[in-house]
Amino acid sequence: RESSSSVLAVCKRWARVGTPLLYETVVLRSTPQAQALAAALKDNKPFGKMIKKLRVEGGYGAAVPKIFKLAPNITDLCLNLHLYADDKVVPMYKALFDAVKPRRLVLYHAEYSFNDNKGVRLALSTLCDCITNWESLRVIVLSDIFLDDEELPPGCDSSIFDAVCSASSLEEICIPQRVPRAGRRAMYVDIFSRLTERSTASLIRVGWPAVLTDFGFTIDLKEPLSAVAQQKLCFAPPKRAISGLEAVAQEVAASTVHPNFIPMASAPDSVREQIWGHIIRHVISHSQGVKDGDSDSDWDSSSSSDSDSDSDSDSNSILTSDDEQRQSRLRGPVLQCMSVCKLWLRITRQLACRSISVLNRKQFDSLADFASKYPALFRLCRHLKLFDDFSWVALRTDGLRDALVTLISHARDLVSFRLNSFPLPPDVLRILGEHSASSLVRLYIADTTSEQYTLPSFVNLRSLHIDCQPLAGTSWGFDGSPPAFPLLEEVIVSTGNELLPTLALCSLPSITCLDYDCDEDESVFPPGIRTFTAAHGDKLRLFRGANMSQWARFILESCPSLTTLDLHCWTHPPTAKELCPASPHTSLEEIVAPSRNIGNSKQFASTWSPFLDALRPETFPVLQTLKINSWEDEGLWPVTPRDIAKSPLPAAAEILLKRGIRMVDAAGRGWKPRLKLRKGDSTR
Repeated sequence: RESSSSVLAVCKRWARVGTPLLYETVVLRSTPQAQALAAALKDNKPFGKMIKKLRVEGGYGAAVPKIFKLAPNITDLCLNLHLYADDKVVPMYKALFDAVKPRRLVLYHAEYSFNDNKGVRLALSTLCDCITNWESLRVIVLSDIFLDDEELPPGCDSSIFDAVCSASSLEEICIPQRVPRAGRRAMYVDIFSRLTERSTASLIRVGWPAVLTDFGFTIDLKEPLSAVAQQKLCFAPPKRAISGLEAVAQEVAASTVHPNFIPMASAPDSVREQIWGHIIRHVISHSQGVKDGDSDSDWDSSSSSDSDSDSDSDSNSILTSDDEQRQSRLRGPVLQCMSVCKLWLRITRQLACRSISVLNRKQFDSLADFASKYPALFRLCRHLKLFDDFSWVALRTDGLRDALVTLISHARDLVSFRLNSFPLPPDVLRILGEHSASSLVRLYIADTTSEQYTLPSFVNLRSLHIDCQPLAGTSWGFDGSPPAFPLLEEVIVSTGNELLPTLALCSLPSITCLDYDCDEDESVFPPGIRTFTAAHGDKLRLFRGANMSQWARFILESCPSLTTLDLHCWTHPPTAKELCPASPHTSLEEIVAPSRNIGNSKQFASTWSPFLDALRPETFPVLQTLKINSWEDEGLWPVTPRDIAKSPLPAAAEILLKRGIRMVDAAGRGWKPRLKLRKGDSTR
């Protein structure tokens, strides 16, 4: 990924158009960056006039006042007040009032309390004077922590609240956070009532809605406010936003004057049916269907209750007669579509049957009864998922095996089949091979029994997922010659599964991916992996393995065409002995690793450094990317100078980049080297 400034080098026309856009918004995150910008503006004074929005993340010495002086057209100023004792904020705040005349001021502070140091007190004192006396200031954006004087550092005599109330030119106050900070709701009424009465601003915007829900209790934040506060305070709209389909429906309803209006009444039946089919398919795919508060509700919608919850357990419920569609207790967009007319009923029933999901035993029994009564409708099913991933805890299994075999015997031409929380009976696999051999694309089995499984041929199968622990007596085989899976691309299995040796004997011309979940305490190399890679390793392009770092070398040596090695879970990175093959691997382009033990410098030096040192062009000549997946929501790369100094990642990324290997996070973002101070440069 190139820097945004690289577009200026395309041609003179691009440079002429892009330069004002590039300099319009400037973010300063380090002292070297501030010094470089100040030098650039000094040499190119027209660039300074292009700056309209400036954000300063800390205290960066004397360079910031120089930028203020060279950028006279700043209208939006953002200041981060999460300051440390060694931040050099004095030059900036001494020059702030005279150097800048912003129209919009943003005060940013992500923490729950201010740091107690001279820099913070100086910043708050200066900002109070600026807010009170800046005649150009029209809008101020800040967190509610600034409005609570009790949250200010000890010994701070300045009050942002008083300054905001005294600002005579202020027109709008904005508090963009989504909820009032925890522990500050008790003072919410007092602060905002006083603020609306004393401030000259005609509008105060907050980022939270007027009604919040806290542990199931509804809290009305508008009602206890004064009359003036209720008039000035502008709350955010409720979180729920209407969907695109609802917006279209509202637009059609608003434009329809005649009560008997029929859309597409003059269109041919085939055209009208096709268009309605696309619309109803969207409803089925993007709605929750029947809403039912009972977790044991029937799969068939005719037994739905009147309660209203967020459960999607009946998202593909099907009505089976015209009488049932008129029952008043039916709920949900899918059933509402069925109630419009006979055409919609027919289209919706057929489309709803294509994808069926059953969560519990009662729904399963209802589905089995439906399949026996209406086999023609059930045979329209193409995607069948039985039971929730965690329903095994309360799943009633008596008679379930025979009922499952009977249900699957009614299905035809399934495209995907997933069975969770219950062992797959061998007869079900046999029936799938008889009725869906030419159509099945995805097969997911969560558990097996201690029996012999006969593996049929699925000519269109692309993904096979057997996510279960091996049981004594479980075996996989085939009748006659080994079955062929000409389109199978992905095999996902767990520890010790006996399926891999069987698949090693099968014809898998399209296989490209093997995913193996290994136990952390497994000390012997899985024999199934050895057998499978001996037969099909030359075709694999992706190997994804959990706790397989100690056997990475064998994987690379067994799969000479491998382009991606995904070790997404490990206790420690592989050492050079565990990773590097005997000869250079000429196909490996990407390695995927978890972020375990990556934050601590000592752990990084003992675990990650040997692993990164093994990634050399002599061993991996075409390796381009090392992707590190983080478990946390925040980004992998440090941002502030303080975090950059503590993190071992930037230095490691720059070393790898010299070898032609780019270290990136889960989103593909690489490290961008920061400007550094040259020896002898002053930071004051």
